[in-house]
Amino acid sequence: MLPCSWPRYAAAAVLESQQVQVGMAHHTTGTTPFVDTSNDGVAPPQNVTDLIHQACCTWGFFQLVNHGVSQDLLNEHYAAMTRFFALPMPDKLSCKRSVDNSMVSTCMDRGRRHLGLSALRQVHEGICFEQQQAITQTTQGYFNDEYTKNKLDLKEGFDFRHTPNPGLPDDHSDNYDPQGVNRWPEVQHEFRETNQRYFREMSRVAFRLLEVFAMGLGLPHNALHHLFQPSHTSFLRLNCYPVRQDAPPDGLGISPHKDAGFLTVLVQDTVPGLQVLHGGQWHLVPPVPGALTINVGDMAQVFTNDRFYASNHRVLQSELSPRYSRAFFFNPSHGANIEPSISNDRETPHYHPINWWEFRRKRFEGDYANVGEEVQIDWYRINEAQPLHPHLAQALPCHTCSSAAADAQQ
Repeated sequence: MLPCSWPRYAAAAVLESQQVQVGMAHHTTGTTPFVDTSNDGVAPPQNVTDLIHQACCTWGFFQLVNHGVSQDLLNEHYAAMTRFFALPMPDKLSCKRSVDNSMVSTCMDRGRRHLGLSALRQVHEGICFEQQQAITQTTQGYFNDEYTKNKLDLKEGFDFRHTPNPGLPDDHSDNYDPQGVNRWPEVQHEFRETNQRYFREMSRVAFRLLEVFAMGLGLPHNALHHLFQPSHTSFLRLNCYPVRQDAPPDGLGISPHKDAGFLTVLVQDTVPGLQVLHGGQWHLVPPVPGALTINVGDMAQVFTNDRFYASNHRVLQSELSPRYSRAFFFNPSHGANIEPSISNDRETPHYHPINWWEFRRKRFEGDYANVGEEVQIDWYRINEAQPLHPHLAQALPCHTCSSAAADAQQ
């Protein structure tokens, strides 16, 4: 269990409204919360906890600086990311992710229904052994064909997931995960090691934030750890938004959406483009050198019973220069059932329990193609005056799915 250490509070400020040019359009930054910290401390002081809690309850976004992450690591990782996206397309396609690993899909579905994931793991290592080459074509790796809200994103990306034993090969049985096997370019051999170091640092920051979230809710600092044990399903996404000289004003690189997991730790480059919807208006989240941009995910909104708010956000196209970002999606364990935490006897739950892995799987299906309506937490909202969403019965957690998912970690 990670200790709750946090830089000692130095100052906090709110960005003044300002105009920032993106392509041919101007966009107001509004008052995105901006927390400045410095110096090492054992635990976050109450004023920092309160600021972060307020940001999560209002904007669902805030920016954190002087957070203790090495600028050298941020720079090294940025350089590795830009070198990767500058590779010739054949080199990038050598590690392209794919959904055509039909044996994995078949085994996963069969395992959920009949075997449980401990047996599924045996299927992966035994019966499916001859399909290992197909299995390596997974949901991890390079892509340039992702959809958001059924619209094709105008970007390139690279995903890789958490491996419980990073010292072992990604396809080692001790690193097994239904999300698939990480894929790496056949060139740029330092890329894997640099990304793993960056991933570990983002994971450390996310656990610190998780503890601040808990304390802001009046809970013990480690009250949320069980949702991420024994192993979380987080992944890191590298993004490259190319120059679009024909981009219209307010043209989009990514359509409006909310993040599915618990929280996201984003690092932007110097090119503006990220916007958050607040008060019915789109506000620019301005790039701040060295800052971590934090946003609340769907699972945090469910757990807090709507006290925290997962905001819609989008990314604009740019006709000025390419834009790069890296997003660490901090996600619960496979077997986690996320349900509202009730603070008093007068409060009632707003949501049915959500099995994280089922929710994540359904959301990911929409990344590959237009599959119709994407799963949303509102499908699980408890509303006596409104019938349940037609797909909800398939998505609600059951004891079989929950125990099977937990078995995957054994």
